[in-house]
Amino acid sequence: WPHRGSDCGSHIDPGSGSGRVRYPPGSLRPDAARRTDSPRSRPRRVSNQRGRLIDLRTRRPAGSTVTPRLPHAPRTPPRSMKKALLHVLVPVCACAAVAASGLLDSVSVDLTYEHYAERAVPQLPAFLAMPFNSLVNLGYLVMGLYWLRRSEEGSYNDGRAAYHKDVFAIMAIAYGPVQWVRLATLSRLPAVLDQWFTLPIFAWVPVWCGYITHGWRPGRALALELTSLASYGLALLHPRGFEVALGLHVALAVARGCEVQKRHGDGRSLRYLCLAVLSCVGFVVLKLLDLPLDRVWLFRHLSGHFWSKVCDVLQFHYSFCFLTYLTRVASTRKAYMD
Repeated sequence: WPHRGSDCGSHIDPGSGSGRVRYPPGSLRPDAARRTDSPRSRPRRVSNQRGRLIDLRTRRPAGSTVTPRLPHAPRTPPRSMKKALLHVLVPVCACAAVAASGLLDSVSVDLTYEHYAERAVPQLPAFLAMPFNSLVNLGYLVMGLYWLRRSEEGSYNDGRAAYHKDVFAIMAIAYGPVQWVRLATLSRLPAVLDQWFTLPIFAWVPVWCGYITHGWRPGRALALELTSLASYGLALLHPRGFEVALGLHVALAVARGCEVQKRHGDGRSLRYLCLAVLSCVGFVVLKLLDLPLDRVWLFRHLSGHFWSKVCDVLQFHYSFCFLTYLTRVASTRKAYMD
């Protein structure tokens, strides 16, 4: 190597009688590797064969601007948020039009306060007739806005990852007011929409899991969501058709979550998954046992329906934690593999 002076940026000093090889400042001497004992003692810049200084930390020309592979994203890309808002509002308006047309008038829904354990307070306005069951719907708005505005490290520089998060958050924001209007008006339209919107929300979990595992597949996501919306037709065939459709959605969401946990998960994601599943169990069980639990002193003022909504909000939150964490893990692994 010392004789290849033109390759490493070195030259022979003609003034020295010994023909001593001189190296430009910052270049890598031939014996530098032998004299290097620790990473701190290594030179940060070396000269390549063209004589350009190379930064050893970035493997790029010295002085060049380097964009990290997974930088911190200050906020969610606004384009993905606008697309997510559009893709949620269009189905919401379509479902509202179908429900208002009278095609779903034969669906069995609860339209009286007798189906709830919490006692109505006539002195309060209609939107607070059942105070606790009504105000708990604010949890959906707060939690949805929190995750809509939150941006994570690395993965959300990808607009597709941000799109999945934003759709899920906007679904939660839209779901809370529908339930509130249902309790305030006790009319058929919000009651049907309350049931109907539950299905595509659960269906979005397998869609997001599919993105983590297989990447962006919009055709499959659209087909799954349309199938979920169409499955509400079971409520027209049997009085318990909605419960059957909901049970299938819950089972699919848990199965897909366990699958993506097996592929990309660790102890932290497993904890999020367990908390989400426990919250889902609490949401279903407490809602079904709303009236029987009224005999228990603990549920006399804060009914089972109220605590089921608390579990539903927690179910949303831990699903966000689980899916966003695994999205970040999968994108980081893919970046290092590339």
